[in-house]
Amino acid sequence: MKEHLNWIKRMLGADGPGSPEEENAEVLRRMAADGDSLINKRDVEFNHLFTREDSAVDFITAARAQGYQRCEHEYWNEQVAWLTSIRIRMVPTLEEITEIELNLAELASPFDGRPDGWGCMEVIKSQSA
Repeated sequence: MKEHLNWIKRMLGADGPGSPEEENAEVLRRMAADGDSLINKRDVEFNHLFTREDSAVDFITAARAQGYQRCEHEYWNEQVAWLTSIRIRMVPTLEEITEIELNLAELASPFDGRPDGWGCMEVIKSQSA
């Protein structure tokens, strides 16, 4: 599996400056600097955009077949596209976020989908005690 992910990273240009891994590391550094307790589980949402609703639905079906169960889609007027959201309860680590992001990007590609980032609610250290 790890060899396959390394191949995906190379195909997506994900192993150099501006790579998903580098961008994710910067986001996590900012979260920690802002006081987020990155050791606590929370829902992390991975988003993708599609030009057609049937493509978004097909992507969600494929994602559910891979075990991603918390999936939804809606029309996003601002982007004139269908937005899919996949939520995963997890501790936000660089390795896991990057692995999931690359896996979902590969899964979305045949449906002409493109990643639109990930996000999660902040868990402040004083709230997690």
